Amino acid sequence: MLEIEKKSINKKQEILIISLVGIAGLLVRLYFFPTDIPVSTDAIDYFSYSIALAQGDVFSGWICN
Repeated sequence: MLEIEKKSINKKQEILIISLVGIAGLLVRLYFFPTDIPVSTDAIDYFSYSIALAQGDVFSGWICN
């Protein structure tokens, strides 16, 4: 029978992969999206909606599309 060897990712490789994904995401955001929207307030509506959804009060005052 064939035994497949599992290659594990060590901590240094894991941090490198996550960093590369984060940098790639930031570069895509800076290239494709408008520059007048700050990165920190871009998704504030999504964050507040998810908090309201977690608290169970999503239908009072929110417009659902």
